[in-house]
Amino acid sequence: MGHFLKFFILYLGLTSSGYLVVKEMFPKKPVIIQVDPRDELNELILEASSILKDVRKYVSPRHGFEPMIDQAQLIYEDAQGFYSSQRFKEAKNSFQETIEACKEIMALDEMRDLAVNIQESLQSVHEVHEQELYIEAVLAFDNRNFNEAIRLFIALEQKLESKAQVADFHSQQQDLNKFKQYKLKIEENLEKYPEKLHVINQFDNYALFEKEWKYCTAQEDGRNYTDALVHARIALNLIQNLNENAQHLYFEYNSWYEAIQKNVKKRYENLSSKQLKEIRNLLRKAKVLKDDLELKKAVQVLKDFNDLGYLKEVSVKLTRKDNGNSGSVVTVTDHLHDGANRMIERQELLSGEYPIEIKLKKTGMVFRLVPAGNFVMGQKDGRYDELPFDVVISEPFYIGKYEITQQIWAQVMGNNPSFFLDNGAKAPVEQVSWEDIQRFIRKLSKLEGIDSDALHLPTEAQWEYAARGGTQEGHYAKNPEDTAWFVVNANRQTQTVGAKSPNALGLYDMTGNVAELCMDWYDTYPTEKTTDYRGPSNGKFKVYRGGGWFDDESSIRSGKRSRMEPNKKSKEVGFRLIANLKIVK
Repeated sequence: MGHFLKFFILYLGLTSSGYLVVKEMFPKKPVIIQVDPRDELNELILEASSILKDVRKYVSPRHGFEPMIDQAQLIYEDAQGFYSSQRFKEAKNSFQETIEACKEIMALDEMRDLAVNIQESLQSVHEVHEQELYIEAVLAFDNRNFNEAIRLFIALEQKLESKAQVADFHSQQQDLNKFKQYKLKIEENLEKYPEKLHVINQFDNYALFEKEWKYCTAQEDGRNYTDALVHARIALNLIQNLNENAQHLYFEYNSWYEAIQKNVKKRYENLSSKQLKEIRNLLRKAKVLKDDLELKKAVQVLKDFNDLGYLKEVSVKLTRKDNGNSGSVVTVTDHLHDGANRMIERQELLSGEYPIEIKLKKTGMVFRLVPAGNFVMGQKDGRYDELPFDVVISEPFYIGKYEITQQIWAQVMGNNPSFFLDNGAKAPVEQVSWEDIQRFIRKLSKLEGIDSDALHLPTEAQWEYAARGGTQEGHYAKNPEDTAWFVVNANRQTQTVGAKSPNALGLYDMTGNVAELCMDWYDTYPTEKTTDYRGPSNGKFKVYRGGGWFDDESSIRSGKRSRMEPNKKSKEVGFRLIANLKIVK
């Protein structure tokens, strides 16, 4: 009976619990090995942390996945909270959820790039089968059936590639014909380019043109017409700008010279012989500079004429003859959308109370007057965080005419952190964080002997209002290449500030060259009308605006927003400053 009972106990143990504990055979207590849950989670934590960093680093913020990335970050932070409070089961689930969310984002991002490339290829393909296959792939994508979507996209890509090989020869011929057209225009501009005119303070831009032109001819010799065409466009833009800038300088010099002479004649009787002598010397100096082809310096001498204090501000309108019609006004608005002229008129009306332009004594930083007014901030066809709303700018302010240069940063801070050191002192400073800029403002205020609260970064509203200059379209210029250095013309680096045309308020590089940090913490916009809009009182990211040398045309819009942590730096981001009215009172 005893043997039967033992057998029954063994049988019961096997059938009910799946394992044996035979105390009769092993009378000692079983050894229990305890595993720390933290050890089991370590590998999962590392994987979640690593994949989240990869998503932050490699998934472009321009692809529209920021909400999903932010959600993955929140899940990861929840997991860390569970882990800290020893709720290991919830921590494990949340870390796994983070990993899955990041994998989904990376799959979406990869598929997005593939879909965009295919969509561009489809523009030249009219067969119904390819179009239907594309629609089927998109539907699979929308339904998050990623494996099927990838299979369909790859199949479609292979079909398009075979057709592209057949069409490649024709494409090369088309590129060659286009290149010949650009080459002819460049040669025509070189013939127009006045002898020795490239020495008129345009050395850097002329050197860039020569570099691009030399590269074009080399690619032509190698029969690489597609690449030659890309750089021919850049070279043509550079030589046209050189011609236009030179001609504009001559117009500007002659107009200032004539206006000052007339002003002197009107007030001749009120001037002493000493004052007249100083004025004659100043005009003679300007003429000598002009004869030496130092036109920019000559124009600046004439603009600084008011510093003598003998005459009231000289008002200049540049006029020329166009197609036989005299009196055509040449202003900075020639390249702008409608609406910019109204902003200029408001600026001029305000000039009776405040100077349009002011300059700091030590650093020579120049600020331009921006009148108060209303505008629509954001963009109706922009991203989810750029939806438009009405903003009131309640009082005028001054904003930097140029982005802060490497020269000014070095003068104030005693160092130059920029990545593009070889671009010269007049290139914008970059590789500076939002926190670095606050230290710069304090030192600058002390150096210039002005109140520390007179200078600050622009709010997002101030920046966009000044950048638009009265326009409401995506770009404040009809042709962005006229006013901005970006991926098509920047040669993958920063450029000298002020080398492009200004906007209606006389501000240079408001889009392009480097993106510009603002005062505000990042948040989505409100929906109601707001006076002097400011972002939230705290947050994780600071806003930067305007796009830069690295961006395409869609990212140098006036309404484009980006963000970065206040302690982070980038070779793509710089800044300009605001001076409030206190600075002239």
